[in-house]
Amino acid sequence: MLWYNVTNLSKGRLQMTQKLPPRKQRGIHALRSAAQALHYEWNTAHTSLVLMSLAKRNSDQVLMNASLESFLIHARNICDFFDVRGRQDDILAKDFLGRTPRARLTYIRKNKVRIHKRIAHLSYSRPRLKRGWASALMMKEIDGAMRVFIGRLKQKYRLIARRVFGV
Repeated sequence: MLWYNVTNLSKGRLQMTQKLPPRKQRGIHALRSAAQALHYEWNTAHTSLVLMSLAKRNSDQVLMNASLESFLIHARNICDFFDVRGRQDDILAKDFLGRTPRARLTYIRKNKVRIHKRIAHLSYSRPRLKRGWASALMMKEIDGAMRVFIGRLKQKYRLIARRVFGV
């Protein structure tokens, strides 16, 4: 079902803009399970980054590619978590906090389509897309966004924050 906002413009014209339907309220068990899935994404992004550095040190191109792809997929998933909108089944930060916290994921958001096409989607444009990634910068952005989220989560769901994230 589509929802619309109707706004009145200055010259008497009406403009209809698509509005998202309200998100379903999730219970405490669903939120705890969602927090565990988020923690998995964050932990696996970190682990993938460590594996990338080991692979680079050992000149293991196969491990380098696999760990890079893993890292990029988890980085993209965490970026999606901080989006303002998503499908009803998507886990979003605003499901926990009531609104989306400001998350500076500038590099990841700027490169989201490239991540999608280089890693998770076969496309004709794939060979023309840049290959290099600022993975350390991406991890720094993710860690900053997660610190903000966990800080706000502690205020609203202290038990989830403690049990899942250990804070």
